[in-house]
Amino acid sequence: MSFATLFLANPDLPERLRRAGPFNTPDRPTFYGGGERGYTDYPLLFDGISIVIRGMVGGLTALLRVLPAPALIVAIAALAYALRRSWTLTAFVALALLFILNQGYWVATLETLSLVMVATLVSAAVGVPLGIAAAHRPRLFAALRPVLDLMQTLPTFVYLIPTLVLFGLGVVPGLISTVIFALPAPIRLTHLGISSVPRPLIEAGEAFGATPMQLLWKIELPSAATTIVAGITAVHHAESLHGRDRGLGGCRRTGCAGGTGIGFGASRNGV
Repeated sequence: MSFATLFLANPDLPERLRRAGPFNTPDRPTFYGGGERGYTDYPLLFDGISIVIRGMVGGLTALLRVLPAPALIVAIAALAYALRRSWTLTAFVALALLFILNQGYWVATLETLSLVMVATLVSAAVGVPLGIAAAHRPRLFAALRPVLDLMQTLPTFVYLIPTLVLFGLGVVPGLISTVIFALPAPIRLTHLGISSVPRPLIEAGEAFGATPMQLLWKIELPSAATTIVAGITAVHHAESLHGRDRGLGGCRRTGCAGGTGIGFGASRNGV
């Protein structure tokens, strides 16, 4: 039985593990800390990572919950119209959010939105600098390529096994597993964008005495901006397309890990 099948066949498994504390033995102290922390010999390091991630997700969720639901729906619908200039899409977005609000899943939706936004932020903050470094150093990209291939090949549930052991149940292991899978997209596309900058532009900047940092900020990044944005957008696609569990994407994985959001309710209900 695979790790994913185990969770799907036992939707209450996260809660049972949370109560049981499988590592709570006399010779192996537990670091669950209220059901959130996993077993590790370096509690300060992993607890620090958990605190930062949970603080980011929890803070963003709290900020979204402060806003009235109708005002947030109007703002999201207005953003959809500003981006696409389509009344059909705007109406669909507004009606879909109103349906979610009516069904009582508004808080879970805000938690899911926070998870996706934090995952995107972390992936971009790590992936874009790595992509830039790889574009400037071919040996670095040659070393990264097999690692990126492996990260995109392995199912995301595989990453949950070590992260659950290190961080315990909660938002943190699901978010880290999602970031690991989504990270190759911004790295690869940033590398592609920086590598595709026309050589005459670089030579023109060098002729005017631009430093490497000025070349990066004033020539390379503006020229590669479209490709870099596509890489950040691909994080959302990786979040949804790789989620094989009936279209719930990475949020389903955070639910299986005992987290919050729509995926948590789906895993508990066996959806």
